[in-house]
This record gives sequence, C-alpha cells and structure tokens, in this order.
Amino acid sequence: STSYTIPVKNIQNDAAGVSKPVLLITNYKADREELEAGSVFNLNFDVFNTNTSTAARNIKLEIVLDNNNTFTLTQGNNTFYISKLAPEESVTFTLPLKIKSTATTGGYPITFKLDYEYDGYVPDKENPDKGSSITIQIPVKENLRPVVDNVYVYSWDGPVYMGSPATLHLDFYN
Repeated sequence: STSYTIPVKNIQNDAAGVSKPVLLITNYKADREELEAGSVFNLNFDVFNTNTSTAARNIKLEIVLDNNNTFTLTQGNNTFYISKLAPEESVTFTLPLKIKSTATTGGYPITFKLDYEYDGYVPDKENPDKGSSITIQIPVKENLRPVVDNVYVYSWDGPVYMGSPATLHLDFYN
C-alpha cells in the first residue's frame, strides 16, 4: 500500500484543542443507611466535570423523579443552576425526598438531565447536543405491614356460644 501526503492550506480551526466536557453525577448517597417506604431522607450528590481543560458553563440540572411518584420533593424545586464548573471541579447538592408509603422493595430511578455550554461551543439548531442525561437507581425497602383479613368464627355444631369450642379462620398477609 502506498501513502501520499496532501498539503492543505488556509484552514483555521477555532475550536482546536477544545473538547466537550462530560458532566457526571458522582458520590451519590442517602443520609440514612436503609431507605424504607414512607421515610424522609436527603440525597447528597456531586456534579463533576471530568474534562481536564474545558470548563462547563450555564449549567441547568433538572431532577426527574420516576413515573410512579415513588419519590417526592419535601422542599425546594427540582431544578438547579450552576454558572460555571471548572475542569475537574465538582459541586455538591442535597435533595430532600420522601418515599411513598406504599412503595415495594426494589430500585427506583432518579434521572439527572444536564444542559450546558462550554468554551468553543457553537449552537447548532439542527443538532443542539449540549447536554446529557444520567439515571441512578435508589434502593427502597418495603415496610412490614402485616394484614389480617377475612376473619370468620364458626362452629360445625351450630351457633357459637361463650365458652363453647369454635373454629377461627383468618387470612394473614405480610
């Protein structure tokens, strides 16, 4: 195979050396060891700029809770603004949440939508790629809710009287 060098003149690249920052959600942790249905907790998390040379700016972080309303905000709102995040810098947030009391044991999603700009970013109306979306799973433990249902007291010999033997039937659910 033969290779040829083709010189190209008068080419300017204004964004040379500029790469898009990747923002990640890191160090996410609840302030409680076990998250039980019906409980209130704080979700702490960091937004981290992984880029080593390019800052992100005009960052809008929107928190999207799952469709089943497993989590609800106890105060504040679900949108945060960060004016600038330098290369390899992080900022910490706390999100106060309540778990729905009827939640069953399992992992439930929380999605972080990040829209941002960066040095060298040129808006493109046809392909406005200026953000990312990250989903994490939060484990929830169901409350123990024993239920007694369908209780029947009866006797095969007829009516039940005080002091006479009887049969007790019930359904017990956990």
